[in-house]
Amino acid sequence: MTIYEKNLSALEKYDSNLYEYIKTQEQETDCSMCSIVMSKIDKSLICMMIDGKEYIFGSRYNPDVEAQRFAKQYESVTNGAHMTFLGLGSGLIAREIVSYLKDEIHFLFYEPSIEIFLFTLNNFDITDLIENERVRIMVKGYDDDNVDAEIGAHITVSNYQFSTYDALPQYRKLFEMDFDKLKAHYCYIIETVKTNIITGQHFAHATVKNEIANFKEIFHCNCLEDFEECFPLDRPAVLVAAGPSLEKNVHLLKEAKGKFLIIGVDSALRYLVEQEIMPDVALVADPLKPVRLFENEKIRQIPLAFYTGANNEIIKLMKHQKLIVASADSAYSNRLFEIAGKHMYTLNGGGSVATYAFVLLMAWGYKKIVLLGQDLALAADKVHAGNDDLDLHKLNDDKIEIEGYYGDKVYTSPDYDYYRRWYEMAIRRLDDIEVINSTEGGAKIKGATQKSFREVIDEYRDVEPFDFEGYIKKEPYTFEGESIHKVKAMFEQSVRNCDNLKRELNAAKSVAERGALLIN
Repeated sequence: MTIYEKNLSALEKYDSNLYEYIKTQEQETDCSMCSIVMSKIDKSLICMMIDGKEYIFGSRYNPDVEAQRFAKQYESVTNGAHMTFLGLGSGLIAREIVSYLKDEIHFLFYEPSIEIFLFTLNNFDITDLIENERVRIMVKGYDDDNVDAEIGAHITVSNYQFSTYDALPQYRKLFEMDFDKLKAHYCYIIETVKTNIITGQHFAHATVKNEIANFKEIFHCNCLEDFEECFPLDRPAVLVAAGPSLEKNVHLLKEAKGKFLIIGVDSALRYLVEQEIMPDVALVADPLKPVRLFENEKIRQIPLAFYTGANNEIIKLMKHQKLIVASADSAYSNRLFEIAGKHMYTLNGGGSVATYAFVLLMAWGYKKIVLLGQDLALAADKVHAGNDDLDLHKLNDDKIEIEGYYGDKVYTSPDYDYYRRWYEMAIRRLDDIEVINSTEGGAKIKGATQKSFREVIDEYRDVEPFDFEGYIKKEPYTFEGESIHKVKAMFEQSVRNCDNLKRELNAAKSVAERGALLIN
């Protein structure tokens, strides 16, 4: 078996999609600009001829020492980090980096030249890198839209400070535009993580207060897990946001009722009930969401899913309706629901109530999700459908020009643009989920199928009716009988624990104050 055949065999087994792409490129790509030169220690190096000038990928004297020196600069990288590199080359330096660093570090090597990659496959055995589960190899021209998703899948709140981005020797100079483009992908993921942290810090006090207050309603609640795969999944669910384009399709929701599960986000509810549309479930997630959005008596007849940190004033207003605890950030909440044999998940939404709704629908088992009113862009004179006065300040704030639903140019706010990019990254990462954008206006969401809501309804005209709202309302509460007594006992013990902790802290404070006095 030749080197090329060995490499291809490994690709076919460990990255079949890249394998298929290489098979389409092997006859069409001219690799004549690449050649082999030997170092003084008889090590093969890649030489690339560009505009009559030779560029050697590695030290002409001792490439092994160069690779060791390059890898050594990262010796302090923390376990669990993710490292993104422009370039793969012959695999010599990449192999040294991977073997030198800790076992819990993951790597992305993005090769910007298909010519170099094919030349490497023909002349260098890189099967060990292809087969290494900590290594992902990507090649320019194939799957470029998934770079965000690949980096985003590995960079988290816990490791973003330790993750790195760099280029292998020669690559930054020869592929400057690719370096900048890959860096932009990397920086976007880092900024996304930072934004989530800052948002969490901003709402932290209100979130904790709401979560504690919302525990009072826990005995007449359900949890997310109660409805996993309980609805008919032979059809999509409809996520209704409050964008101005909702006005085009809102009347069709009457036809959709009973065909699809309809989830309405908090800011869309007033307009929906004005149009005599009753979603099957509403959703609120914001710790500071205005209570006035729920003051209409009709809205208070809709089952409400909520994040445990959501505004308690809203939860109290809705407490006579069926409540669903959809997400919680604290381990304490999970311990509570474990008493009833359930789990309380943390939905990793994109920061908006609509993206939380999207993740909730996936958790319930939906593989097709229709977006309605998810403009993620601003109309000339309004932010939301109808006469809603929410967020009107966005019309006068700084705007960003982006591609519109119909290929035109539209304007959006920085936060809406962030949510748009979140959807696009989610779509690329979740290849088993089809997102149907039936908004018919606003921003284009790349990767989503654009289809009118009329077409979606007609496509599922013959599905059996299902009483989604009725099913939700009839589901027995999560806590019953003995589990209620156990939860109350846990609450009482928690209060005692807090009292004890307060005493310990006050005692420690007194000791510290006496110590400071003695030192002075």
